Amino acid sequence: MLILFLSLINFTFAQNLTGEINIEERYFFEPGGYQNSNQLAHVIRIKPQYAKSWDNDRKSVDFKPYLLVSEPDQDKTHFDIREASYLANYDTWEIRVGVSKVFWGVSESQHIVDVINQTDLVENIDGEQKLGQPMIIPTLITSVGNFSAFILPYFRERTFAGLEGRLRPSVVIKTDDPIYINTNKAAHVDYAFRWSHSLNNWDLGLSYFKGTDREPFFTFDGTNFIPNYGQAEQLSLDTQYLWNDFIFKLELLSKNRPSYKGQYTALTTGLEYTLNDKLSLIYEYLYDDRSDLTTSILGWNNHSFVAFRLSMNDTASTEFLGGFYIENSDGDVNLFRLEGSRRLSDNFKAELQTNILIDANDNTILVQARQDSYAQMSLSYFW
Repeated sequence: MLILFLSLINFTFAQNLTGEINIEERYFFEPGGYQNSNQLAHVIRIKPQYAKSWDNDRKSVDFKPYLLVSEPDQDKTHFDIREASYLANYDTWEIRVGVSKVFWGVSESQHIVDVINQTDLVENIDGEQKLGQPMIIPTLITSVGNFSAFILPYFRERTFAGLEGRLRPSVVIKTDDPIYINTNKAAHVDYAFRWSHSLNNWDLGLSYFKGTDREPFFTFDGTNFIPNYGQAEQLSLDTQYLWNDFIFKLELLSKNRPSYKGQYTALTTGLEYTLNDKLSLIYEYLYDDRSDLTTSILGWNNHSFVAFRLSMNDTASTEFLGGFYIENSDGDVNLFRLEGSRRLSDNFKAELQTNILIDANDNTILVQARQDSYAQMSLSYFW
């Protein structure tokens, strides 16, 4: 299957083709607690990219298929189209049509306002990886900011680990037949609006979303958890301000989920201070007024993120980001995370990551993964 996939890509897109092949080895420090005792996990990712532009770069197409092959959790194996879009630029407006990815947010610890694309949760518990989303985005470009509308004609369901997978709850999440509150199910047309602007030292974004909630809640059928997707309405603000050696950051949202727990408010705010040309210190405060009832991925509701960023500024672009998630109510350190990367040559890059669960309140989602601390290494080849 792998050879056929590569041959098809090479035959169809021989020109303007770049991409990445990534090999990842993940080691869990303990056997899993839920019939998932494997401590080694192996992943191969294939990420070709075809890009072509014309009309003085005012028109372009991008195509980014994505294949992940996993062992032993074969439920993690999947194929996706991360990008398959057409972009046209005109004097004061542009339009993008197709499958694409959109990112909103400024914080380092989590991105609560980033709502357009569905989380590809089998990739990582940090929620950074996203599935491609069908969309139409007309954008008006003005001197007072960019005004974008998002028409989202099809919904993508969240991915979850299978029976043999790690970083999952004690009960398997069954994804074969999710429950939709709206009768149109995945065909419900969602929409969003966003204003964004850069002014002096400010970056500002104000957004509104209405449609199928990307964050499911769960019901129990006696054997498995079943994802339930309701409707949601979200108003959010993301902004950062640069002042001397400081960057002040804020993500704030007010969200209504009529099918589950109703209205709530959440925020992530903090600052990043640059000590010198290599080292920065980061502090962020994470709040969710649902408290322990939050259904966010890791259950942060009254926490601090204390971290550092180290950029060696060498020819190999060596970088590290490490930090602790601390529960403010009792000072317990819940999680330590470390990420690092280094370019080995023009074509090769090495990356490391570790997530170590230190302590977690029994009422939080994180406690379900208390035996799933891990370290991983990956090697990428770029062509």
